[in-house]
Amino acid sequence: MKYNLLGAVSTIALGAAFGVGTTGTANAALTCTAGNIVGAGTCTTFATFGPSLTELTNVALLLNQWFSNASAGFTETLKSVVYKFSGSSLSTGSLFNKATSQQTFSYAQGMKLTFANGTGAPSNFITTANSTVTETGKFVFYTLPSSAFSAYGQNLSLIGGPFTLASSLSGYMGTGTFEALVSTKVLTSFIGGGGNITVNVTTLASPRIDITYNFSNTQPPPPPSPTPEPASLALLGVGLAGLGAIRRRRKA
Repeated sequence: MKYNLLGAVSTIALGAAFGVGTTGTANAALTCTAGNIVGAGTCTTFATFGPSLTELTNVALLLNQWFSNASAGFTETLKSVVYKFSGSSLSTGSLFNKATSQQTFSYAQGMKLTFANGTGAPSNFITTANSTVTETGKFVFYTLPSSAFSAYGQNLSLIGGPFTLASSLSGYMGTGTFEALVSTKVLTSFIGGGGNITVNVTTLASPRIDITYNFSNTQPPPPPSPTPEPASLALLGVGLAGLGAIRRRRKA
């Protein structure tokens, strides 16, 4: 029978402790390809948080809008926005058999990242269909004698996307920023053990969002060479005739 560890084991201590201080956000500036090359170009930015011991609730990740860095005489047009959610979690700690007999069980710890639109975010950025990234973790099998400990460690990578938007891009253009909100949840799963296993595991989480802005860069063709007017052609003809007459006189 499978138990949720939070409900099934009363002596659990996850992370020792939600409420321990967290690190801050990191936000990357917009990095773009050259604005004087005709063809496709990209700008990239990302925001991340952590590693954090605390389960997060609606922490703001600040992301940059796209703006043209076209050189003089060039024109850039935003074509699509590609973004992905990702994260990592590192769980370390120990499991203890408090029973007076040997216990056999399996344990796994995972992570759930939930994203939502924050202040200034375009309405088509994060939707219900792409808002959650989950990794349940891998079950590890244990057989522990009475009053015995076992070390636990698991490193997870979480990826959602990439997601591509090719329309309704106006909200992504400008020189400002917008927010995405992220929440994290530690997931624990337990099979067996009869409620006799104490788990003391600390989990560090680092959620992240990456955005790539794809644009096209064009340059107008040079203006055509001016066509001589008829009057100018006539004057040129008269001048050439005059030069011919002078040469004939010199020969004579």
